[in-house]
Amino acid sequence: MVYLVVQPKFIFDPGDRPFYIELNYGKQLNNAVVSDAEFWGGRLGMQVSYSKRLSQEGGIFLESHKLGNSSPFFVGLSYGVTIFSNKNYTGYGED
Repeated sequence: MVYLVVQPKFIFDPGDRPFYIELNYGKQLNNAVVSDAEFWGGRLGMQVSYSKRLSQEGGIFLESHKLGNSSPFFVGLSYGVTIFSNKNYTGYGED
């Protein structure tokens, strides 16, 4: 299935450990065995920066899907690592 996805992210208390809220919505674009599928959800978490080029984030997510006559609901944990290629992306000064 191919989805159109919208994921706004709101970051609060910027600094070394900002808190964030991320919203998710997706709507199916193509025709498949399951038609008119969509999902919505949200994620609450925290970001931790270790240096100018390395940060990680983790949180809890809630997500609901509409797949034909089925509507599964997911609760889980998420974790991600970001490596920045642009040295001037964060405000940690010079290398």
